[in-house]
Amino acid sequence: MTLTEKNAIDHRLAEIKARLSERYEMLDINGESFFRTNSGTFFRVYAFPGEMALVIEYADSESDAKLHRLEDGDRFYLEDLSLDDMFKQMVSEIEGA
Repeated sequence: MTLTEKNAIDHRLAEIKARLSERYEMLDINGESFFRTNSGTFFRVYAFPGEMALVIEYADSESDAKLHRLEDGDRFYLEDLSLDDMFKQMVSEIEGA
């Protein structure tokens, strides 16, 4: 992965996290940023290693999040989705989870 690709992923990740923080409660769990839905699901977004993609990891409870008992959702590829489309698809996945 090139430095340009890494910068693009980091930038998109920051943009997505900013948008999600407007919609969901943001929490610090063991030094990591998690979000909580109204239904109590915990999730975090991160860059999928080695790919130009973001992924959401889900935990059923705060204790599962603390213990890193997380399940991956779908991958969201930067080259396939604009920022707006990626955000919409992520929210659809989150709220359908």
